[in-house]
Amino acid sequence: RSVVSKTVRRPDGAVEHHRTVKDNEGNEETTVTRQIGEQSYSLTTRIKANGEQECIKNFVNVDEDKIQEFEKKWGSKL
Repeated sequence: RSVVSKTVRRPDGAVEHHRTVKDNEGNEETTVTRQIGEQSYSLTTRIKANGEQECIKNFVNVDEDKIQEFEKKWGSKL
């Protein structure tokens, strides 16, 4: 099993964290989390060895219908 993690902290205090986990069976899980103050938005993508893909979104202090505003503050889509 391998784990790769990277965190980027911007001058304005916003944080982006990438974490990828791969196992010896060919499964991969990547989570990207963006945080601005008390608000955060995570997207986890799981890819199984057979190619099946699943995406899970998690919002903290961000309404799902307001995600475009969050992405506009961030400057790009997740």
